[in-house]
Amino acid sequence: MEKLQPFFRRRPSKSRLILFLVAEGYSVPDLLRMSVKELSSLDLPEEISHYRDETLLFIKDTSEGAPAFQFKNGRPMLYGDFHRVISMATRYVLDKPLSQVAFQEHVSSQEDS
Repeated sequence: MEKLQPFFRRRPSKSRLILFLVAEGYSVPDLLRMSVKELSSLDLPEEISHYRDETLLFIKDTSEGAPAFQFKNGRPMLYGDFHRVISMATRYVLDKPLSQVAFQEHVSSQEDS
């Protein structure tokens, strides 16, 4: 969890949750397909489950099959929105934007060192 703390700085709960899930190996297509029910049933560390609960609290469509990641107006997040979250967080910390795969590799290399 400590390896992600710099990326969490100044990020809302939804962005922190997305960064955590990507670091854990979820791909952007996985997150696009994830429903509210699937997100609710994930077994997450306590701190991350708090971010998940906050994310679910502020979505408009909470039906089980609804997309888990929505904007406050109810519009589902699209592919580019997820990449924007990742690239903005990595640009802030590393001074360069990273793709989803590069971010996963960066986080896993931090675990090894």
